[in-house]
Amino acid sequence: FLDKASIIAGDDEKYKNLPPNPWELCSVTKVEEVKMMIRLLPIWATTILFWTTYAQMMTFSVEQAATMHRSIGNFQIPAGSLTVFFVGAILITIAVYDQLVMPLWKKWKGTQ
Repeated sequence: FLDKASIIAGDDEKYKNLPPNPWELCSVTKVEEVKMMIRLLPIWATTILFWTTYAQMMTFSVEQAATMHRSIGNFQIPAGSLTVFFVGAILITIAVYDQLVMPLWKKWKGTQ
């Protein structure tokens, strides 16, 4: 479908001596770049749910931390800094999943 944007029809005399109008004729490179961008749309669309959840988690955790008792001795932990624990928990969970859960799952299913 998009490849038609880079084809000069045989009866188009207007393209003989004039530079092509970018709204009527595109280079093959531009067409391929658009096709690559279209291929990325499903990946982008699936990340919307994750980033929405992540943003809510960060926002609500800061709101909750603002109401908590955040002091250790005389040191007061800023409410925004507590989100580091969420990110750290995600990183640890991913490592455990990759190094422990997946090998056990593959061994159990016999796909190793």
